[in-house]
Amino acid sequence: MKLMTRLGLVLGALAVLPALALAGGGEGKGHGRWGQAHPDKLAKYDANKDGELDRAERQAMRAERRAAMVAKYDADGDGELGDAERAAMKRDRILRRFQSMDTDGDGSISLAEFEATAGQFGFRHRGRHGK
Repeated sequence: MKLMTRLGLVLGALAVLPALALAGGGEGKGHGRWGQAHPDKLAKYDANKDGELDRAERQAMRAERRAAMVAKYDADGDGELGDAERAAMKRDRILRRFQSMDTDGDGSISLAEFEATAGQFGFRHRGRHGK
């Protein structure tokens, strides 16, 4: 890589660092808005009561959620999710996604409903074919 290209990359990175610092980037930072939206969860998982979830607290939250999910779908009670149990979990997830996109509750998703809710699921309408 040429020296000028390297220099440009370094200067670009240095220009971004102050913005990241102001945005609360870093370990355990940047969860203020999440905590404001979910004060009950923040209170439950914020073990050190600093108003933020650090890495260990987020891992504990995810572990508890995974354990609850396994308990919910583990039909045979063996502590593991087999193929049929994972398929049931996937069906439920797809159904919830569909129901959240079907805003008028008519059992189908119109183009307007799809476009209005597609961003929630990572779908992007790229405007291809003039539509």
